[in-house]
Amino acid sequence: MKKKTIVIYHMLVIVCILGLVGLKGCERTIEDVAKWKSQGKIGKLVCALGEEDREIRFAAAKALGELKAEPAVEPLAALLAESDPQLAITAIESLVAIGNESAEKHLVTAIYLEHSKVCLSAINGLGTLKSIRALQPLIITLNSPDNEIATAAATSLGLIGDEESIKPLAAKMQSHSSSLRLACVKSFRNIGGQEATAELANALGDINNKIRQFSIDSLVAIGEPAETYALAALRNKNAQARLGAVAVLKDSATVPTAGNDLVWYLLAQAPGENKAIDAATVSQLADMGNDAVEALLEAVAHDSSNLREHAFRALETIGEPCLLQAINAAEAHAGPAGKQWFNERTTWAGAPSWRIDLWGAATALNPYFKLNNHDATGLQSKESSLRTVATSKFQVSREYIPLLIDQIREAAKSENIELFKIDLFGADSQTIYEEGDWRISRKHLVTAGDLAVFPLIAALDASDQRVANVCANVLGTVGDQRAVLPLTEALSRQVDKGEHLTLSAFYIALQKFDDPAAEAILLKIRPDTHRAIRIFERQYPGCRITDTRSKNTQAGYSRPIAFQLDYHRDGKAGKLVIIFRKNDKGDWVPTPALPTELPR
Repeated sequence: MKKKTIVIYHMLVIVCILGLVGLKGCERTIEDVAKWKSQGKIGKLVCALGEEDREIRFAAAKALGELKAEPAVEPLAALLAESDPQLAITAIESLVAIGNESAEKHLVTAIYLEHSKVCLSAINGLGTLKSIRALQPLIITLNSPDNEIATAAATSLGLIGDEESIKPLAAKMQSHSSSLRLACVKSFRNIGGQEATAELANALGDINNKIRQFSIDSLVAIGEPAETYALAALRNKNAQARLGAVAVLKDSATVPTAGNDLVWYLLAQAPGENKAIDAATVSQLADMGNDAVEALLEAVAHDSSNLREHAFRALETIGEPCLLQAINAAEAHAGPAGKQWFNERTTWAGAPSWRIDLWGAATALNPYFKLNNHDATGLQSKESSLRTVATSKFQVSREYIPLLIDQIREAAKSENIELFKIDLFGADSQTIYEEGDWRISRKHLVTAGDLAVFPLIAALDASDQRVANVCANVLGTVGDQRAVLPLTEALSRQVDKGEHLTLSAFYIALQKFDDPAAEAILLKIRPDTHRAIRIFERQYPGCRITDTRSKNTQAGYSRPIAFQLDYHRDGKAGKLVIIFRKNDKGDWVPTPALPTELPR
């Protein structure tokens, strides 16, 4: 066949020469080209490629392509070297239209021509032909410094559809060019198959919204084969990839309903980095109970801090039932520093405690666990601890919380301080304590907030009551509702022992929550000024207290106690005396009862 084509080509050349001689002195026109095309006179059209008239040459080159004239491949290929790029492009278009092996060969050669527009035309043409011959040259062309050419190569590789091009295309997903990356993901869609689907899933995290959306739409269109990759993307380090995976699962109606996949699906929708914990997400995760624990323990070791925090809070909410799994996970997967720190938990205030064990295990699993030796040493040394925690560079994290609590214990010993009696409702500095390291530790524990709640609750049972009192105070200041029940239980035990608790840090802290669940135990304790104010405010909302004075004139913990409250209401001042007496149930209540309405 090839020899026959060459013979025909030579015959055409001879005919062309004879035609030129015979027609010398005659002018050809566009109409002549149209007539030869209609008559299928390929030889005359080939001859017209050599005309001086540019329009005739264009028309002849186009006509040969429309006729798919295989004998004209070589004459058309000769035009690729023309200085006129548009004529070369027309020749390429005709070669594409002819589309035989010989034409492909010349089109591959045209990829390397100097004029970029000619190169682009050849690259696009090879894609249209789905030319396997062009596979490797196009893969090489992906590295062209000309972004337009590299993008065209990526597009053509997708049209060719050979899986061999997937890895080279995937490598280009790191390009700064969004147009090149978009061409790559479109090619993944065209190529299809598992490897290409995996790359579409990877593209869910692209910084370009158009690319992300194309990937989502493609994975939804692929259907069931894409589900596995979408589920895997829920665990991706990239937040956009996780949200993209959620969109794929929603749009394809394949949202997981149970097990680890549901855990990751819920976590993937949690608010972004540095956002507040979403209570609804935590509640859903915790409601799954033991079914969620395995995935949650994986999640506390995730790269995303906000995802870790949601998983951490869910584990704390599940509580003691997940303790053994958490300990096993920490022992098996925590880094050396985290594991060593976790193994020292038996020395922490309040140990042994399931809260310490669970909280410590989840903390140790953090992939970024880091305990700065300088800060840690400073916290454990009385001489340098004040300087360490006071420095502006010190950032409170879970790793340091046991040491901060321990510093309070050491300060209590060295300063020989009395039982803690800080006024929770007053200024932070209002205290009978002397200046000392414990105050800065308390400040940092308050700053830590909900990060420190579990070890602070555990420390309510510390052997040193002064440490327990400080921790109760911090819990009241932080205001995390998880502290209400432990504080209530601790006060109940103290009430049962007959202790006088009016000045108790536990009592003061629990009042701060103003939680109805604590009311039963608060009634058992002889009121202080703040209790009187709260009782008044509940009965008369909208009133503003201006002054409060205790009018207690009777000694003894069981004796009645009176408070005079000065107030403003509707611009008018007033006074009310509240007398608390212990009734036959052991409850301290206003006696006589407060009037329904304040006197005018």
